[in-house]
Amino acid sequence: MFYLSQAHLERFQRCPPDFQAVYLEQLVAPSDPSSLENQQWGTKFHQAMQQLQLGLPLEHVTTEPKLRQALTALLQAEPQLLHPPHQQTAAEYRRTLTIGNFLLTIICDWIAFGENTLQIYDWKTYRQPKHSSYLKNHWQTKLYLYVMAATTNYLPEQLTMTYWFVAPEERPQSLTFSYDQAWHQQIENELTETLQQLQKDLDQYFQQGTALRHPNQQSCPFCPLHQQPKNSAFADFLGDQSLEDFLGGIEAVQL
Repeated sequence: MFYLSQAHLERFQRCPPDFQAVYLEQLVAPSDPSSLENQQWGTKFHQAMQQLQLGLPLEHVTTEPKLRQALTALLQAEPQLLHPPHQQTAAEYRRTLTIGNFLLTIICDWIAFGENTLQIYDWKTYRQPKHSSYLKNHWQTKLYLYVMAATTNYLPEQLTMTYWFVAPEERPQSLTFSYDQAWHQQIENELTETLQQLQKDLDQYFQQGTALRHPNQQSCPFCPLHQQPKNSAFADFLGDQSLEDFLGGIEAVQL
């Protein structure tokens, strides 16, 4: 079984060589120090929401002013989160779906099971994107709705997914997508095609050592450096040299 999350699908569809570098070869670049503070704040926010779902009072969850302000603003904008009418809620809710050799896994930040509705919530600790189409076409939205529809008794029309954008010291904003059968079928077709291509690429990679490539060999800004197409500017700079030969010809400098 090959574990797949929305991040795997998004990276593979965007750039197969990058998928290979990150998930098959585990060549992960160091985190950007400038984004570390935002990542830490996002982690604190998610942990605080988990504690609130468990029933802890807000005053016991955090004393950090910015975090407490963000939590208060969200709960004021969406009061039914803590007091849902005839619903059961869960935080960090995990669900899986097996298709072929792939184990598709989703982890919902917050989910509310109603009698005739299922609401998925996701916390984004940054500003809302200008174009909603970016999130609608993102595999997180598509996979979360698809898996919940495929593994529960809810009809697609009974599902919604809401993103809450909770940036520090800003008013929370939300974006909701309503699901339906037509969208469900569209995602199923796309998912089937994507998994078939991924399975083919993985078989060739593990059995023959064939690197993952873009279907049409296009130039891609996300491709790892050693897999950039030969017509790229960097390849033109190297000429017939490999990157290793180029670096090996540079004289060491003592500091």
